[in-house]
Amino acid sequence: MTAEFDIAQQHCLTAVAAAVTVDDETFHALREVRLVDGARFPTLREFVAAHAPFFETPRPPFRLAAELRESLLAGLPDERARIHLVERVVKALLPQLADRLAHAVFGQKVEDMVALYSQAGELLLTHAQSGQLDPVLFHEFFLRLENVLPDGCLSAARKTAWSAALDVLAAALGPEHPDTLDARRDHAEWLARRGETQAALDLHMTLLPDLVYAKGPDHPETLLAQSSAAIWTGEIGRHRLAWRLLEDVIADQARALGSAHPDTLASRNMLAHQIGALGDMPRVLRILGGLLSEQQRVLGDDHPLNAVTRANIAYWRWQVGELTEALRLFRALLRQQREALGDCHPALLPIRNNIAGLIADGGHPRDALKRFGSLLRDELRHLGPDHRLTLLTRNNIAHWTG
Repeated sequence: MTAEFDIAQQHCLTAVAAAVTVDDETFHALREVRLVDGARFPTLREFVAAHAPFFETPRPPFRLAAELRESLLAGLPDERARIHLVERVVKALLPQLADRLAHAVFGQKVEDMVALYSQAGELLLTHAQSGQLDPVLFHEFFLRLENVLPDGCLSAARKTAWSAALDVLAAALGPEHPDTLDARRDHAEWLARRGETQAALDLHMTLLPDLVYAKGPDHPETLLAQSSAAIWTGEIGRHRLAWRLLEDVIADQARALGSAHPDTLASRNMLAHQIGALGDMPRVLRILGGLLSEQQRVLGDDHPLNAVTRANIAYWRWQVGELTEALRLFRALLRQQREALGDCHPALLPIRNNIAGLIADGGHPRDALKRFGSLLRDELRHLGPDHRLTLLTRNNIAHWTG
């Protein structure tokens, strides 16, 4: 496809080509940074009408024909000019697309979420895969999109995007570059939060040798990755192996970071959980009680790790049959967390789930079902439909309804 354009037209079309797809909002963003001549083309409708033969799509988001898009970008003076234009376009559009995605998440507008994530992801990956977008900048904006989405939303699309993103970073920077290592860790942790524990563990086991090589065996990130791998080993049911692994990690963390370091204390917390899972519940309660006192002494009363330990104590009180005490502890923890984090923080959701479960176990399923229903609505908004807590709540509703 060939066409003759004046200089102003060519500048505008080249910016639109770099944007990959445009809708009213992204076209406005291009005008705001003067990549599109707003006086000549005040609206997207007028711009498309003036160049209708060159667009592949009849409705927004509009896309220039691939041959013309490639020709326009190739027509820039050199590779440096192409990279400069792409960076300007990405910096103009990605923050706006991320904000729109956040609004779609808040309004639970699934079709908008799918469309915006696809539009933003295509923009990033198209240029990163062609080498025209700096890989570190690509990683920064990719994480910005990921952080907007709840863990359990758009799972299939995000798996595809994560795979492509990791390929881009490994090819451009190498598998042991800090950004690549961070992305590999973040991918595994996202899978674990969604409940895909075995997949997360498999990824971490390939990540660990590279972390040791790149950062050293005693680096906090290496030790934290080893702790995560041990915890996930327990989550797939191998509690005795997880116990041994956590003992080794704790010894290394205490030597390298100190026995009072939050990472060391967190690993000790999870070691107690493995002991409880293997049946020694009275022992785990003694360990956790002593650990909470130690944490309060060295970290202060308001450290977030204290809430984790309090939740674990309440959980194991439940498991030994002390339902009244467990409910009291969870309710106290919920009040404390609301005061510290606000009413809508996702950290409240598992506490509310446990309270509803205790109420059901205590012989009040009707009250529990009301709580589970309210909880499910909040989990869908904050976690997404595919998150493991959302799925657990659905199962609880089905169980207590039946």
